[in-house]
Amino acid sequence: MDGITVPYEEFFKIGKPVKVGIHLAENILLEDHAAIMSLEGNRLKLELWGAGLAEKGGAKAGADVTIVSDSGYSVYRCSASLETETFGRIVTLVLSGGIREKQLREHFRFDVSLPIVYSIPENQTLISVKSEWQMNKIRHQDLPPPLMERHENGFKVMKWNDLENLMPERVNLSGGGLRFRMPEFMEPGTLMLVDLFLPLIPPRVISVVTEVLRCNEMMLFWTRGNFYSTAMRFHCIEEKDRETIISHIFMEQRRSLQVVTTL
Repeated sequence: MDGITVPYEEFFKIGKPVKVGIHLAENILLEDHAAIMSLEGNRLKLELWGAGLAEKGGAKAGADVTIVSDSGYSVYRCSASLETETFGRIVTLVLSGGIREKQLREHFRFDVSLPIVYSIPENQTLISVKSEWQMNKIRHQDLPPPLMERHENGFKVMKWNDLENLMPERVNLSGGGLRFRMPEFMEPGTLMLVDLFLPLIPPRVISVVTEVLRCNEMMLFWTRGNFYSTAMRFHCIEEKDRETIISHIFMEQRRSLQVVTTL
């Protein structure tokens, strides 16, 4: 790699979650998630999400580190070393070598509780559905953020556009698609318009076009009626929205781990 400048900033963006593995000793590896605080050349500063290095006795300068970033389509892996001896949650790495890319067949998935709205366009041609999706996004730009408040394990939409008291649903979410319960059967290949309400600051409405992959009937003994577990992939989504979804999943995973730790 001598004489070659690696554009690390294209793979490791400030504020984006990453996964790190820090070699503390010959057979001891600390794995944790972290947020990127800054990147200057090949010097990368991170904040670890876990307890940090204190309970492990710290890490010595020069310790080998592996850092992994998920773009949604691929996983990027890079080698690094710890710049100075560190005992806390803030670590500074010196990146070295090139970026190793691995194409993903499946995104990391996590169950979250959030409100969703969907519709099935009558005209199922992709050009028509995509046009409707783009018009929806333009209309949404002129609307204020949804008013949301906590409801049980998630957040509900109090008011947005013509919606009121939209309750959260359990959604298996990833950067590549989602799965949730529907009251009707959907043929695989069906295109749908879906709005996801993320309880961020300020709250965000992410509009996507999805394609149904699988639809299986669910046997629920505690409620009447038929329900179907419907899995779908994102057919049309803005990349910045995909990154927002991935970041939200990481934050929800972190929050759930913190809750478990305090129990």
